[in-house]
Amino acid sequence: MTIKIKNTKNKTLKRKLTNSSRSTIVKTFLEMLNTIKLYHWSTYSYSQHIATDELYHSLHKHIDMFVEIMLGKTKDRLKNIVFSTRSANSKKTFIKEIVLFKEYLISLNSVMDPVTDSDLYNVRDEILGTLDKLLYLFELN
Repeated sequence: MTIKIKNTKNKTLKRKLTNSSRSTIVKTFLEMLNTIKLYHWSTYSYSQHIATDELYHSLHKHIDMFVEIMLGKTKDRLKNIVFSTRSANSKKTFIKEIVLFKEYLISLNSVMDPVTDSDLYNVRDEILGTLDKLLYLFELN
């Protein structure tokens, strides 16, 4: 995955997604999945319990697809991923985590090429849509 950026001297700079960057993406995805599952188990709201269960299953499917596409493009495998678990103890904290994750997903634009990585953009956009749906459902009483 390469992004070409023209500088002022008409030279083309390339930005590659390194193994470290790929590991960071996977780490962030796994942390978010765990945050969702922990909130799912801790909520006393039935509607939030159901909504986070649907979110978890949808994200799990799309994250798996995203990572497999990303790894397929590079022919590399990930090495030694260490991740932590973040617990969202309240609805407000959980929503903040979702919003931060959305911002992270959007920031991936800086490492994905719009032409050669359109497949990753599509999966990423599906994830964003799923997160937006959850935020809508959390607004309902």
